[in-house]
Amino acid sequence: MNALLQTKNLHIGYQSSDGEITTIAKDLNLSLQPGQLTCLLGPNGAGKSTLLRTLCGIQKPLEGETLLSGQSLSEISPSSLARQLAVVLTDHVEVECLCVEDLVALGRYPYTNWTGRLHDSDWKIIDEMIDLSGLEHLRKREISQISDGERQKCMIARALAQQPCLICLDEPTAFLDLPRKIELLSTLRRFSRETGRTFLLSAHDLELAMGSADTLWILNEKGKMYLGTPEELVLNGIVAATFETDEVYFNEVTGTFRQIFQGSEKIQVTGEGRLGYWTGRALERIGFQVSKDSASRRVSTETTQGGILWILYDEGKKLRFEALQELLTHLESRVL
Repeated sequence: MNALLQTKNLHIGYQSSDGEITTIAKDLNLSLQPGQLTCLLGPNGAGKSTLLRTLCGIQKPLEGETLLSGQSLSEISPSSLARQLAVVLTDHVEVECLCVEDLVALGRYPYTNWTGRLHDSDWKIIDEMIDLSGLEHLRKREISQISDGERQKCMIARALAQQPCLICLDEPTAFLDLPRKIELLSTLRRFSRETGRTFLLSAHDLELAMGSADTLWILNEKGKMYLGTPEELVLNGIVAATFETDEVYFNEVTGTFRQIFQGSEKIQVTGEGRLGYWTGRALERIGFQVSKDSASRRVSTETTQGGILWILYDEGKKLRFEALQELLTHLESRVL
């Protein structure tokens, strides 16, 4: 399959007001396949926004080039580029006087003449994008009267109305609560499947991205780029190597980040399924290092007709607790 977007020995960075050039990453040879959702991830300050802006032609590369459908961005006219590429930035655009329908309609203006008049064919596409984005009930609502999540959907619907082959989004989940983040990423994945469009988005939410993206691009603080499926990058240790710190580790089994409590005691948890998992999470929260290996203290879980039992084996004693909080209260003094 031919790549929709491709870079050749791309160097990204910026030039300060005094002319000094700072290189963030170099020799990037990347590609995006049609109809896929790709997430660009990396620590704060790694250069995700700089890369995204460079790929969109908003910021000039230091060296190398970006090809869109085989043609260099520098050779594509602005009007032609607007029909092939749409960009949704984090920047808060002042469109408060517009309603949802008007904002989505802005996506059709690359196809209008100097009068800016929209035709029936344009309104058909606008209607489709409003419906596809689940915004029909907000169609006449002013942008100032809708939530941030709904506003972000409007911006994406506007980008879809351009009918580009590629849509780039910089931190589209910024400022959204967790349910809205999940909903938005799910919507983008659905859009990529239903419309055949390609999406590239930068994000901080690694755990959410791993559950939605076809491909991850991980840019580390040294300007090194790693590409692959989420599962590949977990299994080969790239995710852990990029994001772990002295205080946070990545659990490759659960796909979550957990806090490291320095000098804490180990405790073994035996129990399957969600009961064992959440018991371990609770013990980590109060400062224990949870292990499946043998330890001087062990907690097992047991389901009975009367409910759930937590059994603590501690210094030769066997203690039973009918509530998880009772177990935590008993143990918490050991890590204070």
